[in-house]
Amino acid sequence: MYIIIAIIVLLVPCIFLIRNYKSSTKPKQDQAEKLIENHEQKSTNSESISPSTTKNEQVETITLPVTNEIKPRSPKHKYVDYLMNERNVRYLVHFTPVDNLDRIIREGLVPRSCQEKKGVWTDEHRIDNMTDCNCLSISFPNYQMFYKKRQDMRNDFAVILIDPYCLNLFTEKDLFFLPHNAASVLFRNNPYKFTGLNALSNMFCATFTLDGKNIQRESLAIPQNYTTSPQAELLIRGTIPPTYFREIHITNHDIIDEVRHISANSLVKVFWCDEYFRARRDYQVWRKQL
Repeated sequence: MYIIIAIIVLLVPCIFLIRNYKSSTKPKQDQAEKLIENHEQKSTNSESISPSTTKNEQVETITLPVTNEIKPRSPKHKYVDYLMNERNVRYLVHFTPVDNLDRIIREGLVPRSCQEKKGVWTDEHRIDNMTDCNCLSISFPNYQMFYKKRQDMRNDFAVILIDPYCLNLFTEKDLFFLPHNAASVLFRNNPYKFTGLNALSNMFCATFTLDGKNIQRESLAIPQNYTTSPQAELLIRGTIPPTYFREIHITNHDIIDEVRHISANSLVKVFWCDEYFRARRDYQVWRKQL
């Protein structure tokens, strides 16, 4: 009997404490539930508006550019865009006697009419009369002329590879795109017929007509960055700065140290390599025609 009374005496205070605790925590739970409800309601009403924007402001969506996407074209860069993106051209090409390299590395590629001091010229007469222009090829030298000059002059020659971005330095009237040799009568009579993007794309024409004969580019099996005719020329009126020179190729190993010394203060790489001193793979076709 005494044991039961003792248990009841102990349980009564515990029951009283539990009831008081529940009654004291309920308001706090109700308050927390109301706060959560209010927050969810505000989030729903504000939709996608961030904390830093008001209801009257519109959230701007930013789309990051795709890295492999071609940049928008502009008229200023249309030639470089066509050459590099459409034709996969990486270099413009100029060949010259090694004796000229020291001056070229220091001063750039300077047209003959602008040179104060005479250099070693590969074309003494310049039948095209464009002595205020530099003569270049696209991707590969005019191997027919190059071979003839090496045989006639017996000099050591170098091939300079030039960044196509140099074209951005010149205006449209200072760039001439010849589908064949610049000494032709057609060019001499009307040089400005060979300016503009259409003239440039015509250097890679699908059908080349020579003396009434049609030569299909597809039959030549040449890379897309080669001009259709091996004698196609790019004439640039003005000086090409040496900062656009990328590589120099020579075939005489005995002078490689000399050439590297000449270019030591530039970023130009020097290679002992005959890659640009050979004929094109389609030389049999042109040997019959030219």
